[in-house]
Amino acid sequence: LEIAFHNLGGWLRNHHELPPLEHCVTRNTTREDYLEAVGRFANYLESHAGCAAQIQEFHRLIVAGAKEHLPNEIPTGQVHGDFAPRNAFIDSNNRVTVFDTPGRFEAPIYEDIAKLLVTVKASGPQLLSGGLLYNTKQLRRFEDQFLHGYFHDQPIPYKHVRLFEAQILLEHWAATVFRYRAERGLRRVAKGVRKTLWQRGFQAYLREI
Repeated sequence: LEIAFHNLGGWLRNHHELPPLEHCVTRNTTREDYLEAVGRFANYLESHAGCAAQIQEFHRLIVAGAKEHLPNEIPTGQVHGDFAPRNAFIDSNNRVTVFDTPGRFEAPIYEDIAKLLVTVKASGPQLLSGGLLYNTKQLRRFEDQFLHGYFHDQPIPYKHVRLFEAQILLEHWAATVFRYRAERGLRRVAKGVRKTLWQRGFQAYLREI
């Protein structure tokens, strides 16, 4: 799997370097765009997640980090948009095949990078197990191989990656709360249990970042 993650990083780098397709729409290319998106997710969670003070503190720290570390213009590429393990095949020789690549947007490269990391480190089974499914050292090896596969011999911009991980975590958290609020009856009870477990995982992940 470590070799597979390395190759997955290399695949993504090549994808981002492709010229934009004719139907590509450019979006969210600036630091202000990033801050606006984070603000929308944080405001929703403050109103509906039941832990407003904690969300406000996360939001404050993310804004401060973005203002200090993100450039005004964020590097962009032809993004995948849903770069998660469910959209990749790995064969017995660790050759990577990625599907569901509509090429709809030219957007910050860190979106795809962070999406892969979040969907590995905060997958549903990982959150429901309380973080016991994969241990921290194992996840760190996967992350290291993926990032080195992407950036090759270039310095890895960890602070940029972490900030986009935070954005995607807030997005996933907001989606979890939204789905819970939309349910009724026994399904709402079940979603409530999952929401509680997932919120703990999201909070722990954000504190780590």
